[in-house]
Amino acid sequence: MFGLTDEQKQLQSAVRAFAEGEVAPHVSEWDEKSEFPHEVVKKLGAMGLLGVIFPESLGRSRYGLRGVCAGD
Repeated sequence: MFGLTDEQKQLQSAVRAFAEGEVAPHVSEWDEKSEFPHEVVKKLGAMGLLGVIFPESLGRSRYGLRGVCAGD
């Protein structure tokens, strides 16, 4: 098992707060409508959470897949 770096802990906290504030209140409605608003995707991109599976040469987020998937 590995421990999280300070940056990963900050990322985890930010993602949790985003999910609780921006996604959780609307998830049932979006699921019923089979939609996920583009504005939310834009916000995820601004946080650096999109493209983590791609190599840096193709514009991968600085966090990488491990940084985004690290959890408790």
